[in-house]
Amino acid sequence: ERLNSKTQTIEGNPHATAYLRKLVNDLDELFYKLDREGRTFTAQDLSDFLFKKREWNQQAPHVLAAIEAYNAYRKPEVASGHLTEIVFKRYGRMVRIMKAFLLYQFKTEVVALDNLNPVFGRQLESYFKTVKKYDDSTYVKYIRHYKSVFDYAIANGWTTRNPLSTYRSKIEAKPILFVTHAELKSIEALTIEDETL
Repeated sequence: ERLNSKTQTIEGNPHATAYLRKLVNDLDELFYKLDREGRTFTAQDLSDFLFKKREWNQQAPHVLAAIEAYNAYRKPEVASGHLTEIVFKRYGRMVRIMKAFLLYQFKTEVVALDNLNPVFGRQLESYFKTVKKYDDSTYVKYIRHYKSVFDYAIANGWTTRNPLSTYRSKIEAKPILFVTHAELKSIEALTIEDETL
C-alpha cells in the first residue's frame, strides 16, 4: 500500500525500493533474453525463473526445436547403419515443412509444444492435402515422424501429451497395379547416374 506507482518507489523504505528496482531490471533482462531466443513463455514461467523456482534454460523447447532435438538424437543411427542417409535427409526436410506449416496455421514459427491441441493432426493433414498437394502415403509418413517427435518430447519431460495421439489417417485403398514383364525388363536395363536415385 506504500507503493508509489509513478516513481516506482516504496515510500519510507529505500531497501524495499532497491529490491523492487532489481527485480524489475532482472525481469526485463530475462524477458528480452528469452524473447530474442524465440522461446515461448508465460507470466508464471517468468516468475518461476525470477525467483529461482526453476532455471530458465529448463524450459521446454518449442515445436521446431523439439524436431531438431529428435533429429540430433537419431543422427548416430546413420553411422551405425540403423538409419540410411537418405531417410535422415528426409528428417531435415521435416523441420522445413513444419516451419512452413506453423507460419501458415499460426502466423509464427515459434509455437510451444503445449499450445498444440488434438485438432493439430487434422490441421496438418488438411495443409498437406490442400497446400502441399501431397498424396496420402507421403503425408501419413510425415505425420508418423512428427508423432515420434512428440513421443520423444514426452520422454524428455518437455510436454505431457502428444497432440497426434488421437490422429488416425483415412487412406483410401487403391487397386494394386502389377508391373508387367516388359516393364520389369525396362527397369533392369535402365542406367541411372545419380546414386541417390
